[in-house]
Amino acid sequence: MEVKGMNDISNEILNLRRNKMLHAKILQILERIINKYMPEYIPISEIQGLAGGRNDLICFKYNSRKVLFEIFATANQVSRDLRLLDKTQADVKIAIIIDKEIDKRVIEKFLRENPENNYPFLFISKILYENTDTVLKLRNLLYKGDNEKLLNSIKKKISYSEFIKKCNEERIKILISPFNEDDMTFKNIFITLVVNKLFKMIHDNAKVLKLVKWLSDDKLIEFILLKINLGFNVFIFSDLKETYCIESDLEFLDWLRTFDQEDSPFFILTLNKMICDIDTKLFKNTLNINKNPRYIVGQSQIYEEKNGNVVTFSIPNNTKKIVLFRPMILGDNKNNVLDWEKYKEMMEYY
Repeated sequence: MEVKGMNDISNEILNLRRNKMLHAKILQILERIINKYMPEYIPISEIQGLAGGRNDLICFKYNSRKVLFEIFATANQVSRDLRLLDKTQADVKIAIIIDKEIDKRVIEKFLRENPENNYPFLFISKILYENTDTVLKLRNLLYKGDNEKLLNSIKKKISYSEFIKKCNEERIKILISPFNEDDMTFKNIFITLVVNKLFKMIHDNAKVLKLVKWLSDDKLIEFILLKINLGFNVFIFSDLKETYCIESDLEFLDWLRTFDQEDSPFFILTLNKMICDIDTKLFKNTLNINKNPRYIVGQSQIYEEKNGNVVTFSIPNNTKKIVLFRPMILGDNKNNVLDWEKYKEMMEYY
């Protein structure tokens, strides 16, 4: 692709403006970007969004959301276009302004007449010569409200004060509105959602903090994503004292076999749906999370009888292979009695 200097860019933009083609060109490029990279939105240009004037472009997301674009290309139209931007109802309002190096009167008048409402804006050259940064910035602007709605719902349910102070001391980031876009990482969103769910069940800041501190390890989060992408149904399993595990339902069978010797309470927090929702709703499936577990526990039961155990199990459709193991001795004796303390020593925690 040809790399143009500012003089060439300036001449092209001024030529388009002189021939009254600049608006149409920018709208055409905006529509193409939105259709390609933000397909949930339907862009409509030159729409009667406000009585007495036409809006340059409005993007509709089904019946739930509206994003307004106004192009500011000439100084004598700034007041009119600002009125359209101010008065038209929309969830997000974005100004597309001619570059200050090309005609600084436009940006100066835009800022002078609009000192209170600091609408986000992009320069026309960034749209005309689109690149990855332009697309990412547009995505952030269009989806910013969605992110804030989701995370605001979290904020209402979390008791911040002392807990947040302790998290900050441990360098654990809990998202608090207003949100900084740079903080909207997968890890920060994931930890914040986990904290929200923990506070619904556990009213002990020290216990929640201990678990969250354990969960905030980058390698542990990589391990969780690896298990999910391998096809496991993954969850946190903990007694909030000593046991902190990332398990799948297959590994959980080992715990179930020993629960008759355990008197401590445990809790389970499932992770697949939470992580899939983060990917779908906030990252628009760019994290490539596997949303279909394929390693799951079968339906089986064991009954003890005088002459031995009876095992029953169901075989699902499309079964290609059945694997049977010899009877296992879990303890140190032939009666298959499990020594709970020795079993706990055998278990490997992450």
